Amino acid sequence: MREDVFLFINSPLEAVNHHFIDELVSQAMRTECGIVTGISINVEHRIIHSGLLMTSTGELADSFAGREFPIQDYTAKLFAGTRNVHSINEYFFAVRREHLAAVGGLAACSASHMARLAGKLCNHAREHGLRILVTPYAVATFESAPPVAAVDEADVWQCVSKFWLKTAITKGKTPHRES
Repeated sequence: MREDVFLFINSPLEAVNHHFIDELVSQAMRTECGIVTGISINVEHRIIHSGLLMTSTGELADSFAGREFPIQDYTAKLFAGTRNVHSINEYFFAVRREHLAAVGGLAACSASHMARLAGKLCNHAREHGLRILVTPYAVATFESAPPVAAVDEADVWQCVSKFWLKTAITKGKTPHRES
C-alpha cells in the first residue's frame, strides 16, 4: 500500500517530472526492492546521480555523472530501464516502512545523517538479497548541486558490463534487462 512507502528528499528541488512520486512508490512496492531512487540532474541538465556501481578497483562510480540528460547517444539503452545498482546517494530515495524499521525507523532520520541512512538501507538491501534500484522515470532537478565531473567512457562500459554480468549470474536474469 502506498502509505507504507516513505519518500526522502534531502536537497532543495527545482522541479520533478510528472511520474516522480508514482514511479518511486510503485518501484518501492516491488517485493524484491530494498530501496529505489531516480535520476538527479542539475539546472544545466547534467546528470548528478544515477546510481553507483562498483568498479574493478573496488571504488564506487556513477557511470553517467556529468552526461547531458536525456542521454541521446549509443549508451541510452543502458540507461533506458530500471537498473539494479550497488549503492545510491542521499539526494532522494523511497523505501518501504518495513525496510526503514529494520535500520532504526524514523528515529534514524535527520537531514545531517541522510547519507548514513541511505548507506544503511543499501547495506540492508544487499544483506537480504533485495535490489537497489534506479528508475529513469523519476527525475529530479536540484537548485544547487555540486559540480559534476564527467566519467571516462571506458570506465563506464567496464563498470556497467561487469556489474550486469555479476547480477545476471547471481540472480539468474538476463543482464540486459532488469524488471
